[in-house]
Amino acid sequence: MKALICGLLKYPDGDGGAIRQEKLAKMMQKLGYDVLVIGMGKSTDEKVFYLDGIAFTSFKRANDDKISKVLSHLQYWAKLKNVMEHYQPDVVIMDDLGPIKTLRLKGYCKRNQIKLIHDSVEWYSPEQFARGKCSAGYIKKDLLNRYLIDKQCSVIAISSYLQKHFSNKGIACVNIPIVVTSNDLCQEKHLHKDVVTFTYAGQPGKKDYLHIILESFAQLDENELYKVRINIVGCDEEQILLNGTAPEILEKVKCHTVYHGRVPHQRVLELLKETDFTVLMRSSYQSYAKAGFPTKMVESLSRSTPMICNLTSDMGQYLVDGYNALLVKDCDSKQLVETIRRALSTCLDQRMEMSNNAWKTAAEYFLCEKYLPVLKQLLS
Repeated sequence: MKALICGLLKYPDGDGGAIRQEKLAKMMQKLGYDVLVIGMGKSTDEKVFYLDGIAFTSFKRANDDKISKVLSHLQYWAKLKNVMEHYQPDVVIMDDLGPIKTLRLKGYCKRNQIKLIHDSVEWYSPEQFARGKCSAGYIKKDLLNRYLIDKQCSVIAISSYLQKHFSNKGIACVNIPIVVTSNDLCQEKHLHKDVVTFTYAGQPGKKDYLHIILESFAQLDENELYKVRINIVGCDEEQILLNGTAPEILEKVKCHTVYHGRVPHQRVLELLKETDFTVLMRSSYQSYAKAGFPTKMVESLSRSTPMICNLTSDMGQYLVDGYNALLVKDCDSKQLVETIRRALSTCLDQRMEMSNNAWKTAAEYFLCEKYLPVLKQLLS
């Protein structure tokens, strides 16, 4: 049996979407499928390479100029069709390919009796776009979720919100959140008695409210800040200012903050070994936060790192205040600063216990083996 996983993500370059595709590929392999992943990562000249036992190729052109990027997208369908004709998959798992490529793929799979599965991981909010509901990105995602994904497809939903949406349309759908392998679990920690380290890793864009996180730390007095170390990974000061954080806020926490910028994914995992708490704040009412599921949460727990966050999506099913997280009531700096103070009042033994509990949570709920039966059911 053969499975093809296709999308426009930068597989295998380590972003959240590519990591999810890797885990789905490993799950399909465990169910007895040969797997080929097609993405838009670093150019492979359309040759097939292997990484950690997974075959992959990229349709991205070698040149990185604007014309090459446009041509990569325009030629994607023709190349995908050519691969499918030669590879002859039994199952195709697609990410968001955009309306035109999705319609073409649906038609091809129907004609050739190939099972088509959509991996649904998000639903944008108008607030994420400058033109709101008139933005092309919002319209395309809305069309996909409301109309293009129909009963011809089956769906892997990353959240119960998306599972309910597709199940209500009569579509075969299972809920598989972010998953990890046993190799992703790590209990190694290097914490300090008198310093509490907080880490934010990612590119906030319109999803993560990094400005609220930094505003909260800036509300601490000097005696409190003396105990604080903040890691900002994935963006620099200039990007944070453009994202809406006031310069005086950055100045206030400057001596306690380390900006790591864009780093390899492995470096992020190393930093988590030295982190007491990861911090994440998102809107509690916008659809993107309800429909998505934060990769950051599972990655943090699997690396034995409790979270400081407000609850969105299905996070409340896994996070327990004082056990594997310190929870914030609302997405608000006043609420967050009080939670940060709770973190600063903990002793090293308490933080180590929460660290161990975070690891236990990841091992209990997010190992990919737990979801093999539901994936097998969907495939049948």
